[in-house]
Amino acid sequence: MKPFLEEYFQHTRSERMGAVVLMLICALSTLFPLLLPTLFPKSTTDFSTFQSEIAAFKTTQQSSTPEAVIKNEPLFVFNPNTASKDELIKLGLSERTATTLINFRDKIGGFKHMDDVKKVYGLKAEDFRRLQPFMELETKPSKAVASTNKEEATPIKTLFFFNPNVATVADFQQLGLSPKVATTIVNYRAKGGTFRQKEDLKKIYGLSEEAYARLEAFIELPEQEEEKPKEPLVADEVKNEIPVAYENLQKVKIDINLASEKEWQKLRGIGPKLSRRIVRFRDALGGFATIEQVAETYNLPDSTFQSIKDQLIDSPIQQFIKINEADAAALKAHPYLKWNEANAIVNYRMQHGKYQSIEDLLKVKILSSELIEKMKPYIQF
Repeated sequence: MKPFLEEYFQHTRSERMGAVVLMLICALSTLFPLLLPTLFPKSTTDFSTFQSEIAAFKTTQQSSTPEAVIKNEPLFVFNPNTASKDELIKLGLSERTATTLINFRDKIGGFKHMDDVKKVYGLKAEDFRRLQPFMELETKPSKAVASTNKEEATPIKTLFFFNPNVATVADFQQLGLSPKVATTIVNYRAKGGTFRQKEDLKKIYGLSEEAYARLEAFIELPEQEEEKPKEPLVADEVKNEIPVAYENLQKVKIDINLASEKEWQKLRGIGPKLSRRIVRFRDALGGFATIEQVAETYNLPDSTFQSIKDQLIDSPIQQFIKINEADAAALKAHPYLKWNEANAIVNYRMQHGKYQSIEDLLKVKILSSELIEKMKPYIQF
């Protein structure tokens, strides 16, 4: 048995060396993965610059929400052909969109139609719908005449009834028309033009639809009978022209909100034209809140008003504006409100919810405290 084992386990020198080498190879192959990081350290790439750029991009994206929207600043009337970058940002556009709009309008030579603004790349549909009521688009004049042909509308103090066939340039400017449009109307009349119906005023070059809509209710054209020359009255007929109760006029008392045109004519100095103007102005207002408002009637002499003031009886107004339901068209129909002010009231309501009190209207920056005080009697919450 011993010789057999010795013969079986007996190896030559070379065989023993081979076995040792084989065991070393097995040991190294087992330890190699563990020694690899030590023998060959990993090379690190600096991604700090790339990561900082990603962070900056995220910050830009987060700041794309316009500052005006965050602060809930009220919108205001603007001309997309002349508005600056800062004004566009205040209106709620991102800095990138504002820059794109300015570059686009310079490239096409200005926006000629409202829908052209929609073509600005990056301008969202909801932003366009939000800003459209505040856009006052006027074709951009050429640079050669920009400094000498700049038109600015005259601020409106109080709307009044007027006859476009006799009103002066100053009257039209008082109504809010630019000097150029006012002069165009007067020149049209000088060349033989006549306004026979209200719609004829639309033919005037440069008169916008918004301006016509604002003035339409105050256009007063004489009736055909009044345009005919009256024959001179003979002595016997003069007596018949005097009111029957003329000697008792000082005793008449009328209600400022209920009196008809004929009842107004019972007052000394009030004829058919003035009585019609008073009633129309009262109806447009929704009623006289105070007796002093009667004096605001167009072309009513102050001396006449002072002479009849004691004969006027105050009464509650009958019509109110539901400020949380009325649209811009209903609001601008009121003599005290301009088109842009009516739009501002509606848009502020859409952004911030219903008005709860008169103090909420003070938050609409375009409305002055004087205007709100005048409108206060007519507003219903």
